[in-house]
Amino acid sequence: MLDFRPATDEPYEQAEKWLDDLGVGGFIVFGGDEKAKKKIDSLKRRGRGPAGIGPVIAADLERGLGQQVRGGTVLPPLLALGAAQDEKLAHAAGALTGREARAAGIDWVFAPVLDLADLAENPIVQARALGHDPSLVTRLGLAWDQGLEEEGCIACGKHFPGHGGTAQDSHDALPRVTRSKEVMEARDLVPFRAAAALPIGSFMTAHVAYPALGSDAPATIDAKIITGILRSSAKYDGVVVTDALVMSGITNATGGDEGRAAVLALEAGCDVLLFPKDPRAVVRTVAAWARTGGQEARARLQDAVGRLLHMKRQLGLAGPSHFQRPIRGVRGPASPPQETPITATYLDGTKLARKIADAAITRVGEAKPPLAKGQKVLVLAIDDDDSEHGGLEVVLELQERLGEVR
Repeated sequence: MLDFRPATDEPYEQAEKWLDDLGVGGFIVFGGDEKAKKKIDSLKRRGRGPAGIGPVIAADLERGLGQQVRGGTVLPPLLALGAAQDEKLAHAAGALTGREARAAGIDWVFAPVLDLADLAENPIVQARALGHDPSLVTRLGLAWDQGLEEEGCIACGKHFPGHGGTAQDSHDALPRVTRSKEVMEARDLVPFRAAAALPIGSFMTAHVAYPALGSDAPATIDAKIITGILRSSAKYDGVVVTDALVMSGITNATGGDEGRAAVLALEAGCDVLLFPKDPRAVVRTVAAWARTGGQEARARLQDAVGRLLHMKRQLGLAGPSHFQRPIRGVRGPASPPQETPITATYLDGTKLARKIADAAITRVGEAKPPLAKGQKVLVLAIDDDDSEHGGLEVVLELQERLGEVR
């Protein structure tokens, strides 16, 4: 995890050490501002080394670049696009996110969320999803993906095979989905199968158990789900990244052993190991597995590395590879215009954000007369980031126009 805000250089210095000592393949960025690109570019140059292969830079940008980097556009959550039901808006949101991400030096965007928002008790998906209708989520998710990848970024559909049916947060526990295989196929898997057919640039796994699809182990380390469903049944041959290895959904299932979790994820069919707490321990364990696991382990590791190298080649971060699978929309080597700062796209971004917010306004129930001054109004604000001032702008506007607002 990297924080590129000027207040601290410690994560950046740590990243340099991991590049030099461990040869890590990339970083996920949390935090930063318009100056982050200088540090990111420096890391990419430093990481190339004799082999000429640079680190890939990723970030969770479900709500636009501004979700992580100050100066970028903050877009409404994906559920707003679902409420608007407009594929053109979804495409525009993806394109803006890709354009600003590239301007900030970010190559790989962990979005769109393809989970279904169909369980009220779900503590983690909620407004991050595009909706509860599989066909709507598919249409909007693929439009968002297309917009992003046309701007030269790699998209990532998450969280395979579907986090919508969980009543627990996989950051805190190992959730268990008890839906039947038939229900999963008819609902949760629909957007993922459609994205695999494109193909989307990558997928992220869920640290969730699906007994009807595989076993009581999280999907991340369940070969029946990753290799059986995603690779074999859906015929997906692109990059598969784990969700963060620091999360309880995976550590609870592997006794807190990140190295063991990493090996099991690789054996299940994952290619990229995301955000371990102790990268050195993971590297040691994977190296030992490659030495002692025989030809099968080495072949699986080479397959995983080959996919990541192909992605990097498409992004201009590596030279030619023997992997010739095209990533749709990425015309690599792709590089953002060096003279384009994040703020150059921000004004257009604010217009798009407002357009999405306006289109997302939804009436529930029958139409009622317009609110009038003096009426008492109750506002219920739901914020997936647990913001202390969620809905403040709406409340202030209503107070100014109506009077008493609770």
